[in-house]
Amino acid sequence: LASCVPANADFSRRRAGRALSHVKRGRAIAGVSVSPMTALIAINTAQGPAGTVTATQGRHRHERARRHAGDIHATPNQVRTMLPRVVTAFYLVYLVTPIALLFVGSFGELWLNTILPTGFTGRWYLEVANDPSFRRAFSSSLIVGGVTCAACVAIGLPLAYAVFRARDPRVRAVASGLYQLPVALPPLVLAFGFILVFSSDTLPWLGSLWLLVAGHIVLGLPYFLQAVVADMQRLGLHVLEEAAESLGASGMQRFMHIVLPALRHSIL
Repeated sequence: LASCVPANADFSRRRAGRALSHVKRGRAIAGVSVSPMTALIAINTAQGPAGTVTATQGRHRHERARRHAGDIHATPNQVRTMLPRVVTAFYLVYLVTPIALLFVGSFGELWLNTILPTGFTGRWYLEVANDPSFRRAFSSSLIVGGVTCAACVAIGLPLAYAVFRARDPRVRAVASGLYQLPVALPPLVLAFGFILVFSSDTLPWLGSLWLLVAGHIVLGLPYFLQAVVADMQRLGLHVLEEAAESLGASGMQRFMHIVLPALRHSIL
């Protein structure tokens, strides 16, 4: 022990004796399970020229001694860091594998009792593209999606700005509860409500394209509002708007030059 600890070291012989007892029991040094020989090397190399060393330098020299000794084990922190990555990788493989197989199979001539399809063809895509029902459904989906996104931005952005600018916390709480009501109801319940209301003789709009757009707006608007209002609060737009107002900017100028550029990621 005397050869490992200089006489002018800043820790006493009593601490060195305790360190040696830990070494004999093969206990962890700096939170890592090491062998006694590696621990002795770490104690010996952790001393500076003057017998003193900082904690960071001691850890770095201890890591170098462990690498030279070849006694490297995964620390608990490394295990906790690697475990989510491994789980995420397996989950991505689980999700991507069926989609990749379907994509490969779409170009196959025949897929029967084999892991991969046999032959190569593109006639399945041609048959789908020439199907009138598919073209009608595909175009309707594009129209509904585009109009729904535009309507959510046109309706939700001013509404979110009004909720954010409300000074009374009770008004913000009531508005938040009202625009989140569609989320509380299952989509199936909303669908049956639309069927009952719009299948009557007074409102015979069941099956129309604009009714589909209205239903998607009701379902999508709460999520848009929640994201935009939360982003406004996170960015601290109050401070930016007050600074612009002190410089003479009008309400429309503040909205166009401060609010919209700050919320472009949320809107997209």
